[in-house]
Amino acid sequence: MVSTTKTDLHVGIRELGRASMHFGGYINMGRFSPAILVRLRWPRVAVLIFQNGVMVCSGARSVEESRYATAIVYARFRKSNVGIRLSEGPPVFLVRNCVMATDLHAEVRVREMTDDHRDVVSYQEESFKGAVIRLRENGRAVATVFSTGKQNVVGAKTASALHVANARTFYRIVMHYRDPPKKNAEENPARKKARTR
Repeated sequence: MVSTTKTDLHVGIRELGRASMHFGGYINMGRFSPAILVRLRWPRVAVLIFQNGVMVCSGARSVEESRYATAIVYARFRKSNVGIRLSEGPPVFLVRNCVMATDLHAEVRVREMTDDHRDVVSYQEESFKGAVIRLRENGRAVATVFSTGKQNVVGAKTASALHVANARTFYRIVMHYRDPPKKNAEENPARKKARTR
């Protein structure tokens, strides 16, 4: 999950970097603009603080975790007497993106699925191993299905929208192209030896 929190910064990025060094933060010179990166052990998240005052929290497993992590980082900056406060006005905390990963426990015939659903499925094996499925009903949520049976859904703003997008993609398209698991697969010789001992 990725969320943003708008804050009012009254000091420069270098002063924030110095303050964050006391609790494990450091200045990350990114491609776009420098930011302070703070990693938390629990919840396991990374929080970026940009020059314009936006805090971006990624890696949380729920909205509550994301809010909690942002509050922890905010409190640590307040303790270090750095001028940072939440901005006034409508929603300060916003969920930007939710991610879901599922395992279908079966291989998927990706190429056949692409041939049958060219209007919603795109697959370019040379550049990317997954088939990208964009259903209009899912809004911005996009599913990526791999031949190994792994499926990822990204782009939803809420957990419920994510679950709905995942179910729609599976039941409308992916389900019809699953191969049943191989029952008579040869057993690993190392396992056979371990059993006979």
